[in-house]
Amino acid sequence: MLIAGYASTLYVQLVQTWMLSMTPGWVLLLLIIGTGLYLALENLRVIARFFVLTSVLFGLLILISFLNFNNDMQVSNILPIGESGFVQILKGSEKTFFSMLGFEVILYFFAQVQGNHKGMLRVVSLANCFVTLFYAYFVFICLIGFSPKVLEQVNEPVLYILKGLSYQLFDRMDLIFLTIWIVPMTATIVSYLCIAGKSLTTNQSSYRRLVWISGLLVYLIGWYLSTLENIDFFYKWMQYGYLIMIAPLPILLLLVSFFLKNNEKVGSA
Repeated sequence: MLIAGYASTLYVQLVQTWMLSMTPGWVLLLLIIGTGLYLALENLRVIARFFVLTSVLFGLLILISFLNFNNDMQVSNILPIGESGFVQILKGSEKTFFSMLGFEVILYFFAQVQGNHKGMLRVVSLANCFVTLFYAYFVFICLIGFSPKVLEQVNEPVLYILKGLSYQLFDRMDLIFLTIWIVPMTATIVSYLCIAGKSLTTNQSSYRRLVWISGLLVYLIGWYLSTLENIDFFYKWMQYGYLIMIAPLPILLLLVSFFLKNNEKVGSA
């Protein structure tokens, strides 16, 4: 719920900056979370079908980004590769931390999928590789599209690049890109609302009630964060908490399952 609230705040800020500057933030927050609630109340099969449909939109985003190559590109901007050293590259990767969140939901959904575990692991690995390459590609086009000094001054370089593109039938490609991107963005909120409900109950009626409560809490968290001038402290705090969720907790669960299997073998013997 904390991650969903933080993500909703970032999405609202982005939409207000680029599209709906006169719309109150609480209205946008209500629309985003309300849309997520509408889908999160359904069963996993319906949610999965929606995710499959939204995954097609990533292809559209990539196709739109190809228009960027009509601009003046400077491939030399990425050279020399690795000049800052491995340590600085690791420090820079911290900025992409939030963009890579979400793969931890596999811990829950893995047990809900019918099929071979090896096949599931292959699909999950391909999905993670796609996300990594997707972000790496857009980082690349930003690096060759802007000089290092300009990149330090812009917050959303992808949208700034597309903003300069104009065609007879389509204008403001940045707004078209952002409109398409909002749909898979909503899927992120749906995932966290679903996990918030299903991790506490297996009963469908109780689940729907918990999702409503989770949605209200996410809205309150998002509203509170939107009132703050600086939410970097929350991001730092969330980072440390998230590291616990993706490293120590899975290892602990693995150890518990290992000991339980050994106890079952001893009991049967």
